[in-house]
Amino acid sequence: AGLQAVSMYKFGTWQVYGNNDLHHFLLQLFLASNWSSSDYSFNGPIWSVSIEELVYIGFLIYLKSAGLNLRAALAICAASLVLTGFTGNLVAQCAALFFGGVAFAILAPRFPSRMPAAVIGCLFVLAAYVALALADLEPWIPALLIYVGAPSVLLLFIALDYRFELPRQLHWIGASTYAIYLLHMPVLILLRMTVGIVPLWAFVGLVVALAVPTYYWFEAPMQRWIRSRTG
Repeated sequence: AGLQAVSMYKFGTWQVYGNNDLHHFLLQLFLASNWSSSDYSFNGPIWSVSIEELVYIGFLIYLKSAGLNLRAALAICAASLVLTGFTGNLVAQCAALFFGGVAFAILAPRFPSRMPAAVIGCLFVLAAYVALALADLEPWIPALLIYVGAPSVLLLFIALDYRFELPRQLHWIGASTYAIYLLHMPVLILLRMTVGIVPLWAFVGLVVALAVPTYYWFEAPMQRWIRSRTG
């Protein structure tokens, strides 16, 4: 918000995203920026976090009421796909993909071999993406790598059961990804207002250099503080 205010004062325009008013600020503040709207504002990428928040709440309700019930997960997935096709609602789209994954997670342990589970997982991914494509939510050509690539990677990793313990010295890579996601747009806005476009490696390096201490000095302490007060 501060960067956008400076941009408007200095250049007379917003950077990257518009809709930077009080209404959208309050929506951002409560992680509600895209519950019922596709408007982007301030730190635009957080739209996905706002959508996922509702789906996670729905998942908790599902667990409380149905447990890990396969039929319920499939029913929610199917209903969400239908709703997505008719409305294009982002929450419904996320719920369709998420509960498809829930159904797969329930099914997978029932197979003695990893390969059938992997094939079913691929079919879930393919069905979800094809349904979204038919609803004109994603163009076919840009999504081709997702349609082909995601199921292929899923099949490969599940079939091989490829797991390994990441050395503790490298845990910062995974730990900092959330901060990377939320910091990359403010960093981009700041660069646009100061030095302009920089090489990709410099941009990525700066974002990571900020994200790692953000995780260790802010995100992790805040997680501990919140958990200590919520039991």
